[in-house]
Amino acid sequence: GLDSELLLVNGRASSEFNARIIAQRMRAPDISSGPPVVLIGYSKGIADILEALSLLGSELAHLAAVVSVAGVVNGTPLADDQNAFMRGVIDRIPLSGCPGSADDGDAIGSLSYAHRQAWLAKHPPEQGPLYLSIGAYGRIEQMSKVNKPTYRMLSKLDARNDGQILYHDALMPNSTLLAFARSDHLAIALPVDEDDGVLIRQAIDRNSFPRAELLKALVIYLQQLHD
Repeated sequence: GLDSELLLVNGRASSEFNARIIAQRMRAPDISSGPPVVLIGYSKGIADILEALSLLGSELAHLAAVVSVAGVVNGTPLADDQNAFMRGVIDRIPLSGCPGSADDGDAIGSLSYAHRQAWLAKHPPEQGPLYLSIGAYGRIEQMSKVNKPTYRMLSKLDARNDGQILYHDALMPNSTLLAFARSDHLAIALPVDEDDGVLIRQAIDRNSFPRAELLKALVIYLQQLHD
């Protein structure tokens, strides 16, 4: 019974770049004058959303809640330790609809500890919306092949990681922790099916997760708060 919309941002762009896209959509008449809005951000998407909120400032009366799902809130050591390597890989991945010339190409820089911590220090959470966090972590056997090397790297700091971020770095300031899912960073939100090709399915081989049930539980929680 709820309307939903997938807002597309750029996978190679900085959070600052994507924040302008999100803020523009939030200012659109059908959103700003419509029913209350819940923004759900996955992975880097939550960093993009938080930066968008700082652009909107007092224009947030229609925003009821912000939800982070395995969000890179505080940054990730992977972006600090492998910045040059990861940037080179990202720039060469043939992502549909994400041409490198269309953005500032600073996705990885936006996820570094240095950038995220400095940004959060200057931008406390905007007043008004409810902040909710859902994290993820698991054992190495729950990680897809593509995440196992990074899981091992992060486990030198803390075994409670999802192959991309440490568990505590997924929590937004002043947020309510709803859950930690037993999942790797990809399975919690990104389904893989036959159309994705053999190489992707081999790399992402631990993809079973009740994503629909997780979202349903979130909706029920929000409805109970509203009632």
